[in-house]
Parts: sequence; C-alpha cells; structure tokens
Amino acid sequence: MKAVQIFTRLFSIFLILLVFNNNIKAQDADKDQQVGAMQKKLDTKKFVFVAQSVIPQRGSLRQLTSIYDVKVSNDSLVCNLPYFGRADTAPIDPS
Repeated sequence: MKAVQIFTRLFSIFLILLVFNNNIKAQDADKDQQVGAMQKKLDTKKFVFVAQSVIPQRGSLRQLTSIYDVKVSNDSLVCNLPYFGRADTAPIDPS
C-alpha cells in the first residue's frame, strides 16, 4: 500500500512538472515572436512618441485633448508638443 502511495505522488509530481514545462515553452515562443516583431520595428528606424498627458512644473497632471507627438526617422525629427510656460508681452505705449 505504501508503494502505491509513493508511486501516485511521484506520478502526480511528474505530471505537474510536465505541465509547467509546456507552459514555459509556450511563453518562450510568445516572447520570441514579440522580440521578432519589435526587432522589425527597430530595423525600420522610424519611431513615434504620442503624448497623452503632461506634468507641468507648476500644477498637477493634465490629460491632453489634442494629438501631440514626436516622430523620429533616419534623418529627421519632427516635434509637435504643447507649450507650458509663461508668455510675457511687452507693454504697449501709444506715445
């Protein structure tokens, strides 16, 4: 009876390890596929950063309602970002 219990425990441990091994292999295959897709994107040397929120020096987090982005390609950098700062105007003297 004792031998049967030991055999069933060892067999169940073996099955659990087999299942975990298959899950790890599936995760590795998914990672390899994701890395391959990312490598293709990096090889094109074109990147786009899309800003969704800003944290100004004075104030709290603000969500952007318009589309602001930074585009990087082989030979150019195009920035379309919001301005958060102080806009001063000179006083107008009519004389």
